[in-house]
Amino acid sequence: MKYKNILYSAMAGILLLASCAQTHENAEQVDHLPNMYPDYADVTIPVNIAPLNFEIRDKNLTNIETTLTIEGADANDAANTLTATSNSQNLKFDMDDWKAFLQKAVGKNIKVQIYSKSNEGEWTAFRPFTWQVVGDSLDAYLT
Repeated sequence: MKYKNILYSAMAGILLLASCAQTHENAEQVDHLPNMYPDYADVTIPVNIAPLNFEIRDKNLTNIETTLTIEGADANDAANTLTATSNSQNLKFDMDDWKAFLQKAVGKNIKVQIYSKSNEGEWTAFRPFTWQVVGDSLDAYLT
């Protein structure tokens, strides 16, 4: 019985600590873009472009969460948002999710919000930027 009480107390302590941890929802907002490579801020992209994967070039920022939201779209439609996470400095979008998301975003802007966690566990919300999605295919630019 004694061990059971110790176990429950330990679990309660872990849950309490986890609930107090900072998350990206209460991240510190900064008024600059991250040091991102390649720099994809405020670009126009064709609907059939490969995922715009990127790297955060700051050795103190290791965990990345990026949320893409189609501006002006129905906020209740989960398909209007695409979220990707990484526990490193490199972020890669899932190809199938990316393609489906861009199809919905043709002719619209996508708001890109990047969050990153420092080695100390503090979250930062960088200034958002946009991607404008056009219906032209990439082939049109290559011919």
